[in-house]
Amino acid sequence: MGLETGKKPNIIFIIIDALRPRNLSCYGYSKPTSPNIDRLSEKGLLFRDAHSCINATDPSLTSIFSGKFCRSHGVMKHGARVQSDEVQTFIKSTRTLPEILKLNGYRTFAVDWLGRWHKKGYEYYSGILMQAGQWGGQRLTYGQTREYAIDKAKTGLMKYVSFIKSRAITMVKQPKITPRTEIYGDATTVTQKAIEIIKENLGSSFFLFIHYWDTHFPYNSPAHAAEKVGKMDKVAREKLSQVHDETKRKRLKLLGGVDRVIDMYDGSIGLVDREIGKLVEVLTDCGILDDSLIIVTADHGESLSEHGIYFDHHGLYDETIHIPLIFSYAGLPQDKEIKGLVQHPDLIPTILEIIGVKGGGDYDGQSLFPLIYRNEQIHSSIYAEETHSEKKQMVATPKYKYIRALSEKDAMCQYCHIIHGGVEELYDLEKDPGETVNVVAEHPDEVEQLKSILDQRITDCERSRERLKLRGRIRALKRESRI
Repeated sequence: MGLETGKKPNIIFIIIDALRPRNLSCYGYSKPTSPNIDRLSEKGLLFRDAHSCINATDPSLTSIFSGKFCRSHGVMKHGARVQSDEVQTFIKSTRTLPEILKLNGYRTFAVDWLGRWHKKGYEYYSGILMQAGQWGGQRLTYGQTREYAIDKAKTGLMKYVSFIKSRAITMVKQPKITPRTEIYGDATTVTQKAIEIIKENLGSSFFLFIHYWDTHFPYNSPAHAAEKVGKMDKVAREKLSQVHDETKRKRLKLLGGVDRVIDMYDGSIGLVDREIGKLVEVLTDCGILDDSLIIVTADHGESLSEHGIYFDHHGLYDETIHIPLIFSYAGLPQDKEIKGLVQHPDLIPTILEIIGVKGGGDYDGQSLFPLIYRNEQIHSSIYAEETHSEKKQMVATPKYKYIRALSEKDAMCQYCHIIHGGVEELYDLEKDPGETVNVVAEHPDEVEQLKSILDQRITDCERSRERLKLRGRIRALKRESRI
């Protein structure tokens, strides 16, 4: 079993985009959305209090695979809003999880379409064909498609193919190992590719990153995946696609209510869960399940109408920041629920300790072993930021959550054209776990204490960021001196 046989365990790292734990059966949901994920949690560790650092995919994945908060690694925004200098500093200064594993004898693979700096450290990255400007079921703006194409062309991660007139673009990835163009599709397509990689690498220790997007808006699960958890007809689904770009609350009547949208979201979970079941079955049939560490998590959650946020992941409330986290491996405790604050930067130190690799980098997180084996709390608070539709910062303890914007302009949601919650917010999580009553005016002492914690976190991250910049400059000078 893994380290006991001298062979490092395979690592299968599954990110289910925009998956909130409250809609998983193993986290107490009333619907049977996730029987296969539930079984993984029963054979491993389920973390009750895991959180993201941010509510957008690009910076969140960067935190997951660097072990750093967004303000530390510098990638604070998503998509076309990410600046090239931020990316270049990150690439030059930071060693990612796949890079570390590759240096320690792992083969590294990914089934994902994001590309750009996310490809760092992978021997094989599946790539995509984005057809007619479609991304996750939504149309890309001209600016987004142009930025993606230019960035990929500059870094050599994707060839700049062609612009389709108006707001469409087709982009083709040239994988390193195989000349075939890979098409990134739904959970079924993703799983097929993942299974191919597993079967082709049975004799090696491998790291496989699998990114499922089906739970991202507009939740396009097929009917057979939604049968047991709810259905949505074709007309309602088409109308749902309009909601993301228009005033959501005014469009709800067209959808038949929030419940129908939730049914579709649950159906998408069911689809991904079924495919995860296939992966586990293949690992079992190949005789490597006990030698494989399976991690299931999300980049962020999703708001399905809570706080006036409809079918999106802005806001720093629990719906968006609370994430599922499951570790399943024969070398770890079985069927154990872990309570205690955890964040994405803790994943790399934990994985490296599991596989027996020391060092590797300077992380903002720490290993979860004290929490797992001795129930020692490793964090007294968590910290997150939001930079996409709003500009807000958050710190939370088990008792309180404090959220602030530095101005009314920063607090104004660019999607909903309102200020969610207030410019400054405080929630008593014990009395008000739904974060519905802002009590910032009633607890000035707690507010000042949380402000101090938040300010210190930001200061620490900015110092870390300066160290990274310096490290990047030193490495660049060393490379130039060797030329």
